[in-house]
Amino acid sequence: MKSIIAFLLLLTLALQACDREKEIPGKEAEDKAAQQQQPVADAARGEQIARACFQCHPADGRIVKAEYPQIIGSQLNYLNKSLLDYLSGARKHEEMSQAVKQLDEQQILDVAAYYSSLTTSWISSVMTTSRKSTAPDPQDIAAGKELAGPCVSCHGQNGNSATEGVPSLAGLSGVYIATALDGYFTGSRNNEIMKVFKHAFGEDKIARLGAYFSAQQRMPPGLPVQGDARAGGNLATQRCIGCHGEGGNSLLEEFPSLAGQNYKFLYEATLSYTNGKRTNQIMQTALKGLSKTDIRNIAAYYATQKPVAAQPAPASDLNDPVQAAANAAKPCMGCHGKDGNSRIAGNPNLSGFNPAHLAAAINQYQTGARQHALMKSFVDGLNAQEAELISIYFASQEPKPTSNTGKGKAQNAKDIVGGCEACHGAKGVGTSKTPSLAGQDATYLVAAITAYKNKLRGNSEMQNAIAALSSQDFKNLAAYFAAQTPVKSEVTPLQTPQQLAEKCNRCHGLNQNKPEIAAPRIAGQSEAYLRKALNDYKTKARDNTTMFAMLDVLSNWEISRLAAYYARLNSGGK
Repeated sequence: MKSIIAFLLLLTLALQACDREKEIPGKEAEDKAAQQQQPVADAARGEQIARACFQCHPADGRIVKAEYPQIIGSQLNYLNKSLLDYLSGARKHEEMSQAVKQLDEQQILDVAAYYSSLTTSWISSVMTTSRKSTAPDPQDIAAGKELAGPCVSCHGQNGNSATEGVPSLAGLSGVYIATALDGYFTGSRNNEIMKVFKHAFGEDKIARLGAYFSAQQRMPPGLPVQGDARAGGNLATQRCIGCHGEGGNSLLEEFPSLAGQNYKFLYEATLSYTNGKRTNQIMQTALKGLSKTDIRNIAAYYATQKPVAAQPAPASDLNDPVQAAANAAKPCMGCHGKDGNSRIAGNPNLSGFNPAHLAAAINQYQTGARQHALMKSFVDGLNAQEAELISIYFASQEPKPTSNTGKGKAQNAKDIVGGCEACHGAKGVGTSKTPSLAGQDATYLVAAITAYKNKLRGNSEMQNAIAALSSQDFKNLAAYFAAQTPVKSEVTPLQTPQQLAEKCNRCHGLNQNKPEIAAPRIAGQSEAYLRKALNDYKTKARDNTTMFAMLDVLSNWEISRLAAYYARLNSGGK
């Protein structure tokens, strides 16, 4: 009897144990049920569905268009999530959204599994850079020398003229020489002798002539000079330095270097812009109001300046942010100073401005919200990346107080200055996109306020703020802010692609094998696609909080170079 009771007790305990196995508590039961219901990726099924995708994403490693990404061999979780994001709208792309709408979640997973299973090598797609060195090619120089025979008889051996009234060509940029010849051939420059050569030189020959003369060292001609060079220097600093550089040595290919140029030619050529024999709006604006004596003095100044050998553009590392910013800012240095502190009365110091304000101002000159013909001509061709680099360069410079505090009385501005400081900061030190006014050139400040008054600058807040002020108030305010101490703007330093990649590789590392992180392989990816994807995260067109944080602080230049950096990497295999 005891043995039967013992048997029944063991049987009861065994049955209870079985029941306990069936009763997996809470989260474990849910996890087990979820695992049983989770769809299983099937690459074979996915291949059949993916045939509709081959038109844009072929399986042979090609990139159909530069802006299309490589997806073969990518991480399964990442591909699946990306396709689902197009379905949910977290990623916005009309063609992709239409394509995935035709699929259910299982089919999307199968397509992701198919592309993930491929081991085809990527065929890289790298964007070609438009940047080129200004250093002339030795072969073009040699060819230009052979073509220069008809030129040197007037313009001198090696382009150094020994004849009064005939310009030296040595040291002029090839770009400027081509522009000048085109002017003679089309009639915007009036010279009967030069017109004769219209049919002798085609575009290719002009380019070679430009290469030859640009490579020659300009020598002072030693010809007679009239006029007051000192007085001419003062005028040149006010009117000409922005295009023709300090001492007449231009930093810009589009504008000629004037240092050591033939005096008589300089005088006559400059005069021709005032009498209509040459047509150029920038020159005509710059010379407006000058007398013949003034022009004679300017010519004397440039004729007596020491020419500097044209240095070929250095083969600078495109990944050097400091060099990139300085190169972009070169066209502005003539008027605003190499360090953003202008020596020309009426021109603003850029060193104290916030980069966001500078970029916005450039855009306003481009769109006409600020009306200024000369500024528009300089900024019209700038893209957003170049404008941003210029802004960062000047905002990174150390500001210096202006010496031009104007003719107003700072003490008379005390009753009205509070309204300005409410936006522009205490004592004119701005803290946001509103520009700093501290230490700014007084003449410029008056001109800027007057431009708002006359609606040549479009900003309703500024127009309303100054509506009741007089012209004397403008001068007093300018004197007050010009006397304040400028403070350097806070600027996030630009980083090299290598520095940025150290952060990116935490998730996108070449050998990362973390399936729980849905991060794509980006080494060797299409450059155009990478650039667009990064910009989409920056503008929040793609939904990813981690990427938002990474991209929000990056400039257009950093995004561009980061895309180029990864596109040129070869990670090997998957």
